[in-house]
Amino acid sequence: MTIAAPIQAGGFPGLAAMAEMLRNGACTSVDLVKHALQRIDDLDERLHAFVEVYRKEALAAAEAADRLLQSGYSLGPLHGVPVALKDNIDIEGRPSTAGSTLLVGNIADSDAWITRRLLECGAVIVGKTHMVEFALGAWGANEYMGAPRNPWGASEICPREARAAVPRLRSRPAWCR
Repeated sequence: MTIAAPIQAGGFPGLAAMAEMLRNGACTSVDLVKHALQRIDDLDERLHAFVEVYRKEALAAAEAADRLLQSGYSLGPLHGVPVALKDNIDIEGRPSTAGSTLLVGNIADSDAWITRRLLECGAVIVGKTHMVEFALGAWGANEYMGAPRNPWGASEICPREARAAVPRLRSRPAWCR
């Protein structure tokens, strides 16, 4: 299925548009995840945004999300929506380096709070993204692990605020109960 929705800069529907598309049946979670994975395949060599992509797991989670939606059950607005986490956010059983070679080989023994919350809300995690070492610094330079490139000017590194990959959920929102 071709994703036809209000497209944000960068060629991908925004979060609200993706959620609406899922709710009104314009697409499935599998469609959105495949679209996200295709964008990663097309752009990541140039942008160096992802540390790791969880293709198989993301597609399986999207299929499960679609089954729940088809049965009339939704975990909230993030249900079935693809997201990515920064490399300093733990996912149980996955490497978390916080952008540092000092933590290469560090495998998370549990999910971070935000990871748990996103999964409880039905979000589909497609992978982990590069970051400044230990999240220190205002710009995306990382001489050890490589810097993500700015999608609007790939010769430029990304300012910190432009690299945010996940909505910040400070408390359990009412729509995700």
